[in-house]
Amino acid sequence: MSNIILNNGKYQAEMQKLTFGAGELTDESCIKEYYSLLNVYYQNYGGRSLDTARVYGGGNSEKIIGKWIKEYSIPRENLFITTKGGHPPFGDMHACRLDCDSLEADLAASLKASGLDYFDLYLLHRDSESMPVSGIMNTLNSFVERGAVHFIGVSNWRTERIAEANHYAKENGLIPLSVSQINFSLARTTPKLLNDDTLVAMNDHEYQWYLENNFPVMAFSSQAKGFFAKLGKGDAPTPKILSRFMTDENKQRLERVKSLSKDLNVSPGALALAYLTCNPLVVSAVFRCRNEEQLTDTMSAKKVFLTKEQIRWLEA
Repeated sequence: MSNIILNNGKYQAEMQKLTFGAGELTDESCIKEYYSLLNVYYQNYGGRSLDTARVYGGGNSEKIIGKWIKEYSIPRENLFITTKGGHPPFGDMHACRLDCDSLEADLAASLKASGLDYFDLYLLHRDSESMPVSGIMNTLNSFVERGAVHFIGVSNWRTERIAEANHYAKENGLIPLSVSQINFSLARTTPKLLNDDTLVAMNDHEYQWYLENNFPVMAFSSQAKGFFAKLGKGDAPTPKILSRFMTDENKQRLERVKSLSKDLNVSPGALALAYLTCNPLVVSAVFRCRNEEQLTDTMSAKKVFLTKEQIRWLEA
């Protein structure tokens, strides 16, 4: 499982295929448990990629990651840290916060909360298609030029907008978007099922663009809220699994996962992650875990290697 090499002409870095999602590391009273999980990921499994966001716990996730780095003297250059800004207020998800002032404020707050000098990757958490890409790209490039951010990207952007932004960057000698974070797992869903039309979920149209352009993807909700891990071992589906993923198509994919996981002697959850890490797309799967048992199962996906034929069969 080779890492993902990013190079924008100014910086080069490696992002791993399995990225620790720190969205739930927000409760200061649980900080020792968080440290333990991060240490196991870092020390036992060589984990180096972390994903957070300004909006997670009002910045607490960024703060706890920064504290962990300081507490355990983790060399900053050993880590690839992603954060996200520009999230609209929760009361008005269609409000635009991609203007220069809002993004500058978010980045400054993220750097302060984490205590870091820079982020390896900075993503815009949502899009607002009424705002021209020109101003957005100019702002993001200013972050790179002053070294506060090494790579730039987006989350929940349609591929047409990504292509438009990178066309503008090319025409104006700017650093392009390097990564897109999108809802992507073996279990398909839609913004309608997610009850949030500001989200973008992988579909055939989006997939084809990423494939043709060899454009790196960070897959959030990569475990589909435990759809394969829980149902694969006979657990009852949670309300989120029922509302977001319980479709006939996904039920059929679950049966294939259960069959192949037995053949390969791996867990259904690990197999579902391997679908992403072995995919023809360039993918880093962002995972979340609540305990060491879940982390161990997740990291076992590193040892699973699927053929193109197996991936196509799982998708069928």
